[in-house]
Amino acid sequence: MVDKKQELLSPKQRVYLSEKRKVFYQWLKTASPRPIISDLENNTTLLRLDHDHSVPDFGNIFRQPAPLENYVNQQIAAAKVKYAVGGFKEKRSVYQAEQYLASGPIRDIHLGYDIWGPVETGIYTPLEARIHSFAYDPAEGSYGATIILEHSPLPDLTFYTLYGHLSRASLTGLKKGQTVPAGHALAKFGDREDNGNWPPHLHFQLVLDMLEYRGDFPGVFSEVTLEDGLLLCIDPAVLVRTATMP
Repeated sequence: MVDKKQELLSPKQRVYLSEKRKVFYQWLKTASPRPIISDLENNTTLLRLDHDHSVPDFGNIFRQPAPLENYVNQQIAAAKVKYAVGGFKEKRSVYQAEQYLASGPIRDIHLGYDIWGPVETGIYTPLEARIHSFAYDPAEGSYGATIILEHSPLPDLTFYTLYGHLSRASLTGLKKGQTVPAGHALAKFGDREDNGNWPPHLHFQLVLDMLEYRGDFPGVFSEVTLEDGLLLCIDPAVLVRTATMP
């Protein structure tokens, strides 16, 4: 999840991605993605989980795994819901913890869509796809077990969906290039042992160009790389089918 360079895209790539975004949104007008969480639509309310500095004692909560998991569980229980969601383009204090700080600008702007819920929650493919890549990263704060799907709904449109923080068992039997239908039981939420030491949740990301990444892609960007990140990544909420999505 580390930016390989500050300048992610060339001018030519930026033009290409700008045009590709137009094709994607035109296709989306008639697309019918399947639910990625089977009962997400049946939950009349979804809790929007706040990850910013407005939360009291955010420093202790968001910079340590156990307090963060307790906070998530308490917020879900208090709201009497099954799932909480965290949005696209959020500036998150959790990424200012020591393990995320490296040389260069702080990467703390989240370009995925998180769905927080019980361990072993099932995840399903929204569209027909093939397995682009998958990996397991044991490092703390990483994606843990990750699957990336490649979707080509049109001859001139290919994009990718990334599923992070999965159970390690979700990777069993996968093969690069393997085709999977829409609605396929793809994976399950991992526990902290499998998912990079996070509270159980899915990091769902929609990427227009994987560049040279395999089994990984930056999920958070710095202010310096954000403009390129927003060309590469579309808000994945557009593929999360639910009647009550914030």
